[in-house]
Amino acid sequence: MDKLILKFTAAILMLTLVLFSSCKDDDDVEINQANLTGGTWVYDHADAGDDFANAFIDAFLEGSEYEFKSDKTYASIQLGFENEGSWSFSDDKITLDAGEDYEEIWTLIELSSKTLHYESTTIDDESGDESTVAYVYKR
Repeated sequence: MDKLILKFTAAILMLTLVLFSSCKDDDDVEINQANLTGGTWVYDHADAGDDFANAFIDAFLEGSEYEFKSDKTYASIQLGFENEGSWSFSDDKITLDAGEDYEEIWTLIELSSKTLHYESTTIDDESGDESTVAYVYKR
């Protein structure tokens, strides 16, 4: 059931991403892998490049949390449902693997002791349109 909820959440987010996109800021910011673990990340806001999309995503992800553990596992709460999986870190990317053919790749914009800021890009299977949304989680 948890995997189904995670897939449903991803499908809703992808639908939103297909409709709205944003641009990445190329400023140099802190990315420190050691900051990923050691506490709970709580959803703060999203930037999809459009106020309506931002409000929709904010309402959808309000109360979402991630906890990344040093044993390379994570736990999350989204829409009140708990999910678990494994994570890996490479350069400026975090890969979340929830099993059952579900994987999500985040491109980091900032990873400091207080801010987890990343982008997630999706590609519509039918149109080929690419959409990117930036997400911010705080401690």
